[in-house]
Amino acid sequence: MIEDNGKLKVRFCNTNINQFICFNNLFICMVYKIINNEISDNFFDSFIETLEKFFSDIDKQALFNEENFWSERVYELSDGFFPLGDERIKFYENLKEIEDSKEK
Repeated sequence: MIEDNGKLKVRFCNTNINQFICFNNLFICMVYKIINNEISDNFFDSFIETLEKFFSDIDKQALFNEENFWSERVYELSDGFFPLGDERIKFYENLKEIEDSKEK
């Protein structure tokens, strides 16, 4: 579920839980490979294409709509938006610290 204009919106992930587990494990494994520089820049695009094809072969619905959960994750990864470190966590921690200091 995601928030959309103050309302919760259901987002499609996979047809069943087993497919979700498969997708998640594969995706996280690939993210670790990117973090550890096991995938060179020369092969990155073909790597993303292979990931998309694999996902589509297993569960066509998962990538059917660009607003689906896995469509967004693959897009984020392919365009460099997927967080590969803890920058987002640190960003939100800093925001919370600022917010807390204002309350004192």
